[in-house]
Amino acid sequence: MKNLTIGFAIPFLLMAAMTSAHAQDEAVTWAPLELFGCNFVDGSDMDDLNAVIDTWNEWMDENSLDTYTAVVLSPHFTAGSFPYDVLWVGVWEDGAALGGTQQWLTEGGEIQDDFAEVVQCPLHQAFAVNNVQEPAEATGIVPVAFSNCTINEGRIGPEARAAIVEYIEFLAEHGSVNGHWILRPAAGEELAADYSFKWVRAYSSWSEIGGYFDLLFNGGGFQALGDITGRVMSCDSPRVYNSRLVRQMAEDE
Repeated sequence: MKNLTIGFAIPFLLMAAMTSAHAQDEAVTWAPLELFGCNFVDGSDMDDLNAVIDTWNEWMDENSLDTYTAVVLSPHFTAGSFPYDVLWVGVWEDGAALGGTQQWLTEGGEIQDDFAEVVQCPLHQAFAVNNVQEPAEATGIVPVAFSNCTINEGRIGPEARAAIVEYIEFLAEHGSVNGHWILRPAAGEELAADYSFKWVRAYSSWSEIGGYFDLLFNGGGFQALGDITGRVMSCDSPRVYNSRLVRQMAEDE
């Protein structure tokens, strides 16, 4: 069982490597992202994790590590094959910012131990993330959906992204303002994994998810989804989590 050791070093070439399914698209910017799947140690709960997060945030501020955003997610609609009490998603501003991991690994041992007393995290994966559409402004709990998608034979990554953009345009015509991201596997993936990328959607509220349900099942959304994306890719049933922002990287001045 791995502890929640936030941050890690992965070779830049690994982040830049692309399979034939992900041909280079020079207009798209990718950032490094890490995903932890964690379970609470017996006797611990979210309140204990929040207390450690507060200490960690103070340490990050004291060391001017302000190029990292972190989100904590709790499962809402998931299957037994996703057996985690909590997910941690962390995003660096860019590959250079990921270098701050060195300081965390060498100087953050005490807080790492604090995390280990609360959660054990057998899953730790790296992705390259592209924000296809910014989410609407939201506060508090934000529902987030993850789907694993496979690019059809003969198609390539930029075509899949273009299909997602086209579907976003359809959603916008019907009042949807949710955020969309593409996550490409970079390191730590299961050997048997057979998907091309994760498609992540964030909703401003559960009311927005309710509106999307009506559009999907009663307003032609499923038909549009199949018509627009089905020729390029297929995606599995989404897992839905309640997410909470616990750290926000500094904005560019």
